[in-house]
Amino acid sequence: MSNVFAIIIGAAVLTFLIRYLPLSILHERRLPMLVEKFLSYTPLGVLAALATQSVFWKEGHFYSGLPNFYLLGAIVSVALGVATRKLGIVVIGGIGTVALATFIARLLV
Repeated sequence: MSNVFAIIIGAAVLTFLIRYLPLSILHERRLPMLVEKFLSYTPLGVLAALATQSVFWKEGHFYSGLPNFYLLGAIVSVALGVATRKLGIVVIGGIGTVALATFIARLLV
């Protein structure tokens, strides 16, 4: 059991250092414009990777068939995002689409 706590503490320290060291070293320095521009796309890229994995992978297999309600929800979310540019509407629309499609599919089965 003590090994588990040591691993947890080690992971916490390592995670902290990975975030803290670059900030402490670069806090007063300006990065080159090309690096700043590249890093500005990092959050969007990570979000896209996570969303794509959630939509297309189920139980370790690629899943893009017709009953993929997450894909339907993602399509509706993108359409609502382009049309409204309001995060609340996008989230509610995507979740509502998946919930409604799941509900209707269970009624039909």
